[in-house]
Amino acid sequence: MSSEPRIRIVSSATERAETSQRLSALRIIQPAERSSQPDHRVRLVIELMQSDLTQEWSTEELAAAVQMSASRLRHLFRSETGTTTSLRLRQLRLQRAAELLVTTFDSVKTIMHSVGVNQANYFDQIFRKAYGLSPLAYRKQSEHQSRQLPEKP
Repeated sequence: MSSEPRIRIVSSATERAETSQRLSALRIIQPAERSSQPDHRVRLVIELMQSDLTQEWSTEELAAAVQMSASRLRHLFRSETGTTTSLRLRQLRLQRAAELLVTTFDSVKTIMHSVGVNQANYFDQIFRKAYGLSPLAYRKQSEHQSRQLPEKP
């Protein structure tokens, strides 16, 4: 007799339903259920990216900063955040750009450079994709909305 595991094929609908119920009764921990706090190394990587948005951070540089291999960081970062380091860096840049558009009178070009984007067309494209408006339209809309806020008594 062979020592290989034997697999039973479930053929009837009833058997499939019973098998499905047994499997769903097992508590499988999903990534989001593990902890409400991300791994401290992921937090450090995000803080590092936020500290200098103009830097073109490679996964290798970020991994070295938290003493991990690049492949392990890619896996851990994706499982903890649901995104990649490069996409998270883009999100951080766009969030900072949106904040600067609303809180400063700096030109869009100055803001674009201050968040590490050097091509105006690319900046406009990713900003529109994220916020549904061009950077200038976003600024104008926020100015319009702030004027409509009721004054405090």
